[in-house]
Amino acid sequence: MQMNNFINLKKMKLLSKEPLITSKRFEERFEEADYYKAEVKKQLKNTLGNKLLYEEGLIVKTSIDTNLQKILDQVLINSLISQDKKYGWRGSIMKNNEADTDNSFAENVKNPFPKKWLKFKVINADKDSLIVVDETSKKYEINLNQEENKWLLDEKFFFNDVFFAEFINSSLIIRQIPKLNGAIVAIDPHTGKVLALSGGFSFELSEFNRATQAYRQPGSAFKPFVYISALKEGYSPSTLVLDAPYVVDQGPGLPKWKPSNYTDKFYGLSTMRTGIEKSRNLMTIRLSDKIGMKKILDTAKDFKIADYMDENLSMSLGSGSVNLIDLTNAYAMIVNGGKDIRPTLILSVHDKNGKQIINNEINKCINCLQNKKKLDFNLPTITSLQKNILDPRIAFQITSMLEGVVLRGTGKKISSLNIPLAGKTGTTNDNKDAWFIGFSPDLALGVFVGFDKPKTLGYKQTGSAVAVPIFKKFMKDANINSNKVPFRIPSGLSFVKIDQNTGLMTKDSDGILEPFIVGTEPYNNNIIKLDSLSSINNNSISGTGSLLIQ
Repeated sequence: MQMNNFINLKKMKLLSKEPLITSKRFEERFEEADYYKAEVKKQLKNTLGNKLLYEEGLIVKTSIDTNLQKILDQVLINSLISQDKKYGWRGSIMKNNEADTDNSFAENVKNPFPKKWLKFKVINADKDSLIVVDETSKKYEINLNQEENKWLLDEKFFFNDVFFAEFINSSLIIRQIPKLNGAIVAIDPHTGKVLALSGGFSFELSEFNRATQAYRQPGSAFKPFVYISALKEGYSPSTLVLDAPYVVDQGPGLPKWKPSNYTDKFYGLSTMRTGIEKSRNLMTIRLSDKIGMKKILDTAKDFKIADYMDENLSMSLGSGSVNLIDLTNAYAMIVNGGKDIRPTLILSVHDKNGKQIINNEINKCINCLQNKKKLDFNLPTITSLQKNILDPRIAFQITSMLEGVVLRGTGKKISSLNIPLAGKTGTTNDNKDAWFIGFSPDLALGVFVGFDKPKTLGYKQTGSAVAVPIFKKFMKDANINSNKVPFRIPSGLSFVKIDQNTGLMTKDSDGILEPFIVGTEPYNNNIIKLDSLSSINNNSISGTGSLLIQ
């Protein structure tokens, strides 16, 4: 009774004699979260129709956490601005010779943040400073030695040049609208509630939601589902898989498919843990061929990310398509112990008369609707409607392996936060898409960065270089898991110290405490090896070329 926050009969009788006191309803006005609000409106329109949405009046309860949303918005905006600086200054939004009049301020250029960014015109330019005026003719000085302006010190500015700038701590910082874009999604892994979401740099410039509408290749961010499939087949984190050249005959008239690791090196027999921590493509391909792509896609279907994937080996390297919110939700189902959830922005909807017309809560109250005069009815109980799509023990094994990605692998930049975190980087061919999907014990966060029209982000601009810092910044600014809550361990596991190089038991201090399902521990040092060097002669690949994915 206490667990479900009910009072006892004695207290109920006592309170029933007291007058009912109402308090004024608090309504928080939240002006940001344009992408979040637009997605809510879209879902309501699709579910209820225009008439009910726009004419009848609705009370809508969403899952947004306004504090997290503010932080998420700012982290994405600032990160995209910072990343864009790597591509250099593209010039003022209006050149000195483009002005029709001395009073022109590039009126045709849309402002991405009307309340924050202002237009300024150059009236004098020195080596390390600019004298500018705003649209009211008020004069200001911009210091190019200011830390955030230093990237412009070698650029040329001329009389009448117009650009955006923003006041930061009383200093003017010159801004440039980024060419690249991105998205972030934060999900409560226990309920599926979408706590915060941003689908791009500026809703003012583009209403296209890159978190929900953009379907892109996830690259190596898909690999955890390959390894989950292997664990379901009885393999363990210490299973040895050969990292060596691999050739696939795609059929007559087609070139042989020769996938390679990001480093273009081969590392011999390595544990599955090492394979995912270091994002080894060849190990993933060899593992996928052994398991079979059908089983891997079945796993992807369980995690709701298989809509745009085919049964060919290239899918194991993330050549299918998925959107950010679904992929983040899939990772959320890993950390919650394999419980089925769906990303939810709308918790409930009531009409103008108070009648509930939508209820997306995942818990059901038993005996809550009893209407008896006598007080002999059964006490209500709360039960979860969630089902398990994965053995909780396997869910913890893959969680532990993804924690290794942060501690030792491609997500190592995050380890300096010194809190329990796990996740996986993803980078597609030619560095066109950069991902990091990760989680703490109580929050799943997905990050995507890429151009709207896919093109390379640049040399070495991988998920590790581009998306990981955004994930790290959000986790730090939002103070996620500040109490250092560890990942929850289900029953039925035992922990054995393993040499990561050999997959065998060890007593060395640098050994990894590996989780095994009870009864599968390598006490006799008999471990599974996938060490076949043979080529595959079938049509299992569909012309993806040589994917270099990290």
